[in-house]
Amino acid sequence: MALFGRRKRDADRPARPDRPADPDPALPILSRDDATALDRMTREAFAQRGVEVTSDGSGQLRAMDGQTYGLSNLAAQVAREPRSAWTGLVAAHVGGMLASQEVPEPQSLDEVRSQVYPRLRWEADLPERPSYAENPLPGIVELAAVDYPTHVAELLDDLAVERLGGWAAIRAQGIVNLRSLEPMHRQTITADPERHDADLHLLVSDDFFGPSRVLVLDEVMAGLGIEAGPHGVLLAVPNRHLLALHPLGGVGVVAAMRLLAEIGTGEYEGQPGALSPHVYFRPASGGPIEQVTRVEEDGTVVIAVDGALADAFAGLGLLDG
Repeated sequence: MALFGRRKRDADRPARPDRPADPDPALPILSRDDATALDRMTREAFAQRGVEVTSDGSGQLRAMDGQTYGLSNLAAQVAREPRSAWTGLVAAHVGGMLASQEVPEPQSLDEVRSQVYPRLRWEADLPERPSYAENPLPGIVELAAVDYPTHVAELLDDLAVERLGGWAAIRAQGIVNLRSLEPMHRQTITADPERHDADLHLLVSDDFFGPSRVLVLDEVMAGLGIEAGPHGVLLAVPNRHLLALHPLGGVGVVAAMRLLAEIGTGEYEGQPGALSPHVYFRPASGGPIEQVTRVEEDGTVVIAVDGALADAFAGLGLLDG
């Protein structure tokens, strides 16, 4: 088993907000002062719409009816903007959350046939795993979701899924809809300018289903002219808009996988729709996708070349001796 430690931030890595010197315990993307301001502004925005909410400092607001509203995604949005822009962002976010509660639940698949999609979520973030949910990647579940103009509603209730005809019918239609989405925007960067086999492909979506393209990965790669090759693909799905890929092709994989790990963690922490900080490996054989990183308590990311990934490395001649 080969192990690689985390390297320092590369200049090619997509930018993200700097961490505050005094991070808030519940919303660490913000300072304590900024988190307090966001909490106050959000409660005021709810009050302007006739909804009273309270805060306990946990990064969530609670309404009188027991409904909770998380602030993590909103914090990730405002962290990139000056304080002067926060009022508008908060108002829009609160409006969207309240609007989502006013949409009646669909009673048949035909009502939302063009709006259903498979959506990937980190399993540990769910209040409860629906029995129908599958694991396309370790630690990640595939859920049925309905894409409304104001929000995406995940079907976390098995009865809601049955009402729409069952998971098999929803998923089949969801894959059709996934294939019809606008192509992802592609940016190719390199982890080693001297090696053509160290390229990473960053695929960015305008919609909320970027990581879901893993379910139709071969088609996505073919459509963008990315060759999968005979040794498998490393990938990261850090947030709802980003899918990062590296097809294994030679010794450049060592530098590429380190940069991919950096992108995975950097584009996960504090991002709207954060999904997973890990790097995964999809074998060329079509076997199950494996997780190849772990995050230590001190934040260090360790990459383990084991299992199917070790077989791929051996096929590239990288484990000889």
